[in-house]
Amino acid sequence: MVPAIVIYYSLTGNTRQVARVLAERLSADIQEITEPTSRQGLKGLFRSIWQARGKRLAPILPLAVDPSRYRLAIIGTPVWAFSMASPVRSFLVDYREKLPRVAFFCTLRSSGSASVFQEMEQAAGQKPLACLTVKDREVTSNSFTEATEKFAVALLTWLKG
Repeated sequence: MVPAIVIYYSLTGNTRQVARVLAERLSADIQEITEPTSRQGLKGLFRSIWQARGKRLAPILPLAVDPSRYRLAIIGTPVWAFSMASPVRSFLVDYREKLPRVAFFCTLRSSGSASVFQEMEQAAGQKPLACLTVKDREVTSNSFTEATEKFAVALLTWLKG
């Protein structure tokens, strides 16, 4: 069984950047959650907010990998309207029965991570091993490495245990 995979959704690139750093640090596979339609522009913004606030699902494309092949799935989401991104909600609902142990991370402008992690836990049907919150300004300034390193060390300790 492969140790870990980082599965994430990113619209602006912030969550993608954190996912790549985590995957590299953990020597993990990486998989982006993708959608059949674009969220670009004003229409995409309004759809994103509407789906997030209403806790709605969004159509996503099937993953190229089976999460059940891994011991750990590290799942990342941006925070939209104090909620997880709707494509991540859809992933957790669609793949809940195939998820190994999980850890969560999110990127956000200011606040909302506690409620997002609670939503993710409920959707995944299990408590995460660890959670990581990274603010957008930390991604932009590349100053999120210390918190990311602590998160990665906790996950590596679990994987080796």
